[in-house]
Amino acid sequence: MFDPITFAFLRGFFLVLIFITYRLAPNERKAEFLRWFEKWLLPDPEKGKRSYSRFANIIIYTSCLLLIVLSLPPVMSLLDTHVIATETRSWLATNKVEFKNWANWATTALEIAIVLFLGGAVFGARATDAFKKVLDEYETQRLDYLENRKTVLSERIQELDAKITASLSGSTGGSGLSRFLQFYKSANSLQATLLSAVPKFQRRLISARFLVSFPGGSYGLIAFVLFLILTSFKIAGLYVDGSWIALEEGG
Repeated sequence: MFDPITFAFLRGFFLVLIFITYRLAPNERKAEFLRWFEKWLLPDPEKGKRSYSRFANIIIYTSCLLLIVLSLPPVMSLLDTHVIATETRSWLATNKVEFKNWANWATTALEIAIVLFLGGAVFGARATDAFKKVLDEYETQRLDYLENRKTVLSERIQELDAKITASLSGSTGGSGLSRFLQFYKSANSLQATLLSAVPKFQRRLISARFLVSFPGGSYGLIAFVLFLILTSFKIAGLYVDGSWIALEEGG
C-alpha cells in the first residue's frame, strides 16, 4: 500500500505521537481516552444489527428493481444501442445456441439446488433443515470467535498501555537505555495491534454482522444470491433472443 520510505515515516510519526501522548496526557484522561478508543475500535459483535439489517434490505430492493429495469424492452434496446459493443453482439450471434444451452443448464441446476437446500418441496425438507442447521452453527461459532478475539485484543491493548506507561515513568527501574528499548518494543507492538490486528478484526466483524443481520441470516443470503444468479441467467436469455441478435445472424 505504501512505499518503504512513506511507511517508515508513518511508523516513526506514530511512535512519536505515542511518546508525546503518554508524556503529556494526564493519567485519568489517558485512561478515559483508551476506554473510548477500545469501544470505538472493538465494538460488541452482537450490537448494531439494526443498521446492518436496513442496509441489507436496501441491497435486496435495489437489486430486484435493477433486474426488473434490465428486463424492460426499451432498456434492452437502449443498452444495445449505447452499451453493448459490436464485437460482443457478433460473438453472441455466432455462439447463440451454445450460450443458451449452458444458460438453460445453469438455470435448471440452480432451480434444483433451491428446491433441495432452500425449501419448496416436501422431499427436500430434510436436506433443507440440515443445511440451515449447519449455517446457524457457523454463525454462532463466528460470533463466539469474534467475541473472544475482541477480549484478546482489548487485553493486549491494556497490557501494552501499562508497559508504555511504566517505561516512561521509570517505575520499572533500570537504565535509561533499557527503558527506551522497552518503550520502543511496546510502542511497536501497540502500533501493529492498532494498524493490523484491529482492522482485520473490524473487517471480520462487518461481514459477520452483515450475515446475521440479513433477512434469514446466512441461509437467506445464499437464497438471495441464488435467486439473483437464476434471474440473471433468464434475463441474459432475453438479451440473446433479442431482435438485434437476429439482425446480426441475418447480416
